[in-house]
Amino acid sequence: MGKTKADSVFFYLISIIFVHVIIPSFDIIERLREVNDLVNKVDELFQNSRENLELDLCNGASLQISHEPIVVKLLEKLMEDQGEDISYFIYELDYGRKYEDGCITDQDGNNIDFSTAEKLYDYLNSNMGGKGK
Repeated sequence: MGKTKADSVFFYLISIIFVHVIIPSFDIIERLREVNDLVNKVDELFQNSRENLELDLCNGASLQISHEPIVVKLLEKLMEDQGEDISYFIYELDYGRKYEDGCITDQDGNNIDFSTAEKLYDYLNSNMGGKGK
C-alpha cells in the first residue's frame, strides 16, 4: 500500500518542523550525550567510593533518559536514516568521540565525517532517504 497524499503532506510537515525548528544544531543528540556523560560520572563516583563498595544498588543508570532508544528511533525515522547512522554515531562512535578518518566512507571510498552531531546532521540532511554507512 503506497503513501497517500495526506501521508506525504504529514511527513513533509514533520520533516520541515524537525529540520528547521528542532534540530538546527542537533540539540537532541547533544542532550543525550550530556545525560550519558553524567551517568558515567555518577557511576565512576560510586565505583570509587569506599562507602559504596558493598552497595550494588548505587549506579547512575537511574538518571539516564529511559526513553533514549525511542528518541533515537524517532530521529532515525524523521531523518529517513535507513542506514541507522544516528545509532552508529551514538552507540558505536560514542557521540563522535571515537570517530577516526576512514571509519565511515561512501561507495566511492570518500571519507564521511561523523566527528560531531552537526556533521552527522549535515550528512543526513543532504542524504535524506539514503542508505547511510
